[in-house]
Amino acid sequence: MRIPGVGVGVLRPDVDDVRLAAWSDVVRTVGAIERGEYAPAPAQSCERLREQLSDPRTTRWAGYLDGTVTGAAEVRPAGEPKTAFTRIYVLPDMRGQGVGRSLLTEVARDQRAAGMEILATTVLADTPGARYALHLGATVGDELVINVLDLANLDRAALQRTVTADHDGYHLVHWSGRTPDFLVDSYAVAKRAIADAPNSHPPPGAVAVWDRDLVRQSERERAGRGAELWVTAAVVAGTSTVAAFTAVEVGASSVDAAQEDTAVIGEHRRRGLATWVKAAMALRLAEELPNLRRLSSTTAVANIGMRAVNARTGFHEPTRRLLVTIDIAALSERLNL
Repeated sequence: MRIPGVGVGVLRPDVDDVRLAAWSDVVRTVGAIERGEYAPAPAQSCERLREQLSDPRTTRWAGYLDGTVTGAAEVRPAGEPKTAFTRIYVLPDMRGQGVGRSLLTEVARDQRAAGMEILATTVLADTPGARYALHLGATVGDELVINVLDLANLDRAALQRTVTADHDGYHLVHWSGRTPDFLVDSYAVAKRAIADAPNSHPPPGAVAVWDRDLVRQSERERAGRGAELWVTAAVVAGTSTVAAFTAVEVGASSVDAAQEDTAVIGEHRRRGLATWVKAAMALRLAEELPNLRRLSSTTAVANIGMRAVNARTGFHEPTRRLLVTIDIAALSERLNL
C-alpha cells in the first residue's frame, strides 16, 4: 500500500552526492541519538559509504517524505542459513508517517525474492522500534552489549604491559589482508571456535565451517569492496597453530572500525590469550592508523568472559540492544505483500 508523500528508492553506486550525503546523515544522526556513538564528519561518512556501495552483498534504500530523505535501510546476508540482517533508520521527528514501514516493506519484498526466510535486526530495548518489531511478530534472541573503544584515549602504558607480559609457549603474529599461507589452515579452524561463544543465537550449526578456500574467498570479497581484515593471532611457539586471534575490519577511509571476531581454541583458554591479542590489536590500530577514532564490538550479555576481556582492554559498554528475528513469509502477510 502506497502512503501519500512517502517514497523509497534503491541507493546505487552512481547515486548523486546530495542524496548520498542525506542518506549518510540519517544513519549518523539516528546512531548518535540511539547509541551515543561518535558520529564521523559527513564527508568521511559519505566517502566510506561510496566505497561500500560496490559491495554486491548489501542493498541500501533511501526513504523519502515529500521528497526529502528522512529514512535509510540496509540489508545483507547474515551468518546463518537463509537469514538476512537489516537495519532501518528514521529521523526521530519524522517517525510515525510511514517511512519506516515503507522501507521495511521493500526489505521484506527484496529478501523474499532472494530466497531468504528469516530477517534479523537489533533494536534498543523498551523503545518504539522494539515494540514495533514485537508487534510485527518478531522473536527476541540474545541481549547484546555494544562495546566501544576510544582509540584517541587509550591507556597505552597499561596495554603495553599486557602485550609485553610473558605468555610462555606463544608468540604474536600480525597480518592484514591475506592470511599467511603457513597459518591459513589453522586460522580457519580457529574461526570455527566462534560457535562455542555462550549465547542464545545463532542456533547450533549456523557458524560457517571455515576452511582455506572459504578464508581466501572472504579475503577476495573484502578486497573487492575496499576493506581489509586486520588480524592479530597468538600462535603456539615452534608451530603453525593459531591458538587465539582477534580480527577487525578496516576500510580505506574509515574513522571507525568494527570488531569481527575474537576466539580462543578450547585447550588454550584460561591463559589470558584473548586479552593479549586484543590489547596488541588496540595498540596496533592506534599506532598504524592515526585517523581511526573508534573500535566497536558487539557481545552477547551472556558472554561474561569476553565482556571481561573487553573491559580489561579499555572498552566501555554504552548501550545494550536486543537481537530479534522474524519469519519473512509471516512478515510479508502482515505487511500485505
